[in-house]
Amino acid sequence: MLTSNLTMPRGLLAGLLLATFAAASETDGGHAPPRRWTHACGPASGSARSLARAPRTFGGVLWTYKARDVIAAPPVTWDGVAFVIDGQSLVALDTATGKLLARTKVDTASPRPACWDDAVFLREGSRLVQYRRQGRRLVKRWSFDGGPGAGRPRVLDGEIYLPTERGLLRLRAGSKRPAWTASGKYRGEPAIYRDHVYALRDAGETLQLVMHRRTDGVAIAECDVGSAARTGGRVVVTEGIAAVLLPPHERQIWSLVQIAGKTLKPVRKKKLLTQPMGGRQQLLALNDKSVWTIIRLNKDVPMVSKKLRPDLVVGAPSSVFLKEITCFGTWASNVNANRILWHVNERKDTTEFRHGLHFAAVPAGHELLLMVPRGAKSLCAVGPEEIG
Repeated sequence: MLTSNLTMPRGLLAGLLLATFAAASETDGGHAPPRRWTHACGPASGSARSLARAPRTFGGVLWTYKARDVIAAPPVTWDGVAFVIDGQSLVALDTATGKLLARTKVDTASPRPACWDDAVFLREGSRLVQYRRQGRRLVKRWSFDGGPGAGRPRVLDGEIYLPTERGLLRLRAGSKRPAWTASGKYRGEPAIYRDHVYALRDAGETLQLVMHRRTDGVAIAECDVGSAARTGGRVVVTEGIAAVLLPPHERQIWSLVQIAGKTLKPVRKKKLLTQPMGGRQQLLALNDKSVWTIIRLNKDVPMVSKKLRPDLVVGAPSSVFLKEITCFGTWASNVNANRILWHVNERKDTTEFRHGLHFAAVPAGHELLLMVPRGAKSLCAVGPEEIG
């Protein structure tokens, strides 16, 4: 394969700098297990890291699901099943074959699902609803009224964290009452990493990032990250950095916060064209100059630019880290070895991805990726090239 023999451009970093991505902790919420991508951004921390092995070659499309409408969010997966929002339908697919397992109509205008234990959690209006498969349908098993303005859930180990106007709630499916409530007006999407949940609180004129203990909801630390807003906001957490997407999301402004023990310290704001992937002390994202960039709290290190290699930037969504390989959507690289492993354009018979991807690739097991081409009218599974 021609692309696998290419080395990265001079602007790309040598292995030592990115070694911290590979060395990051594998504890609660830090990585997604190989067959479980439980949120649009992977694990509960939002770091887009998986323990799955990536395909080291590109063998083309294994199967395709043609959407009835438009795929409205990245798929989430649980042990061989992918859950997809297809217009106003929730669809379950077999990740090995693409076979339709179940379909049901849903009422959601906030289509970023979460899944846990083969169940899907969606916000429908003010209610958080749990769906489970029953035959060829997905049926409601439990719901909870979060009230107007409720945010999106994050789930880890069966613990469900929901931001609401009356507080940050820790829920468990089947229960009518929260295990605990942290008072205040909470927004957007929280993140979970190790023993803490990081959530956004409206403090009147400012938006605060608050670190809570998972066990009892006690606030350990807080800091101002931006101006208050009625809705929106998203958190990505790594060992040493929290990144907060500030509302309104269209501005693509992220606030970078240092995490040091039990303290939070805002450092700077930065416009990013993709959601950052998290390492221990740094992030990886496409900056506002269309340059793939390593982002530290006080320093940016450019990797490769659109000007230098447009084929590595145009049409690329957020990146995903799978063990030692980073998938930038349409191409994959062992950045530590300074090599491109494959690019979808190297196969002339694969035309689905010529305009890039709509969402970041989703690992669905070892050497299996789910990709939504630009336009979001289909979902494709891709794997390695078969030799012999």
